[in-house]
Amino acid sequence: MNYTLLLKKPLITGLLVVLVLISSAQKISFSIEGTLTDIKKDATIWIGLVEPYELKGMAFKGEVSNGKFVIKGETVQPTLATLTLFLLDERGKPLVEYPFAPKLQFALCSGKTFVSISDSFKAISVKAPCFKDQKELEKLDRALSVYDEELKGLYHDQFNSIQKGDTSLYFKSEAGIKKTYRAINPVMKNFITTNSASFLSASILMNNMSVFNTQEIDELYNSFS
Repeated sequence: MNYTLLLKKPLITGLLVVLVLISSAQKISFSIEGTLTDIKKDATIWIGLVEPYELKGMAFKGEVSNGKFVIKGETVQPTLATLTLFLLDERGKPLVEYPFAPKLQFALCSGKTFVSISDSFKAISVKAPCFKDQKELEKLDRALSVYDEELKGLYHDQFNSIQKGDTSLYFKSEAGIKKTYRAINPVMKNFITTNSASFLSASILMNNMSVFNTQEIDELYNSFS
C-alpha cells in the first residue's frame, strides 16, 4: 500500500535527530535473489527504500533475465522496501503507465533475501533474515488487500479526471479516497501499536502519515519503544 506522503510538524524534530544518528551508523549489506514465475521477458526491477533519507533518490536496480534477478546494495538500517517492475518495450525502454506501476513491499534487513513473484506481479513470497517482521508485514498486507482494488479504481478515476479536466469526477474520486483512508486508519493504527518495537512500524508511519491526523501521529510516534 502506498499513499501520499504528508509531513507533519510534530515529527520533524524527532526525524532530524534520527537522521543525525543514522548518518554515522555502520552500513549493512543486503542481497536479494528473485524469480518471476510468469514473466519471462526481459524487464527491470527497482528496489526503493522507505526512509526519509532515501527520498533523495537512493534506489537499487536489477535486470531480469529468464525470469530471474539479483540486486545487491547497502543501507544503514533495516527498512521497508518497495519493489517495482518495469517491463521493457520493443526498443528496450522501461514501459510503465503512471499511476499503475505495480509495487510490492517487504521487510529488508542485512543478509540474503529470497523473493518469488507470481500472478503477473500481484503476489510476492519472501524468505528474509528478519523473518518475524516479514510475517507481521504479510498480516498487514492481507488486512489491507480488501482496499487495494477500491483504491486502484479511485486513483484511476482521479487520474482520468485530471487528464480530461473533469472537476466533478475529480471531487467524487477524492471523496472516495478519503473515505477509504478512514477505513484503513484503524487497521494501520493497530499494526503500529501492536508492533511498537519494530522498524517496520516506523517506516509505515513515515510513509503513510496522510492516513492519520496530527494527534494520532503524535500518539503513534510516542508509542515507539
